[in-house]
Amino acid sequence: MGFPPVLPEDIHERAKIFNAMLVQLQQSLPPTDPGIKTRDEKINPNVTVRIYTPPTATGKLPLILFLHGGGFHAGNLDTEDHLCRYMCANTPSIVVSVEYRQCLTHKFPVPIDDCYDAYRWAYENAAKLGADPGKCIVTGGSAGGGAAIAVVQRLVQHGEKVAGLVALSPMSLHPDACPEAYRAKHTAYVENSGPIPVVNAEDAKTAFGMLGEEGAPPAYENGEWFPQTQSSEAFRGFPRTVWMLG
Repeated sequence: MGFPPVLPEDIHERAKIFNAMLVQLQQSLPPTDPGIKTRDEKINPNVTVRIYTPPTATGKLPLILFLHGGGFHAGNLDTEDHLCRYMCANTPSIVVSVEYRQCLTHKFPVPIDDCYDAYRWAYENAAKLGADPGKCIVTGGSAGGGAAIAVVQRLVQHGEKVAGLVALSPMSLHPDACPEAYRAKHTAYVENSGPIPVVNAEDAKTAFGMLGEEGAPPAYENGEWFPQTQSSEAFRGFPRTVWMLG
């Protein structure tokens, strides 16, 4: 496949190329079960979801709400379609992947609001989807992992039910917002600085910096959207959680 590409400076072009690259990359992965059923549904004027159902679904299955990555400015229903199909077939579960609005056009908390609304819709419609509402979890990688953490925090704060959280290398803690007690251990932005292809530390900081409105306090400092900026008390009451770092 050659050397990994270095993405352009323009953020709109960067998002387009990033999306196309991830879609193309999936073509090199092992094929998933061709019997998986999918359909897209617009659940409100702003949010579309893609629903994946295993070919041999019987009884009420677990439900996975999946939030794609892309730094909150890239990614869509197609960029991680292969992963959704893999989870659907191999868990097996009903997977609901979310097309949420992004920060090129809609600043925080809009992406989190969209993901939260998608969870509420999936939970309320679980039985119709062939899922068990008592077995609904939230997962995502990178920005999707950060969004998953924020959604679960909101659900816990509201006393709503959620069975679990799986955060895959979440984009959830800017180095400037890391609690003082943990800063010496938060070394990822040093280890990944410099000319690393595709996404490096500066790219991640740029993505963090464009989340909020210009002139407003940095969105990444807001504990309602990024609970890791607070103490461990922010995670009190969380459901069973898996945190995967790579």
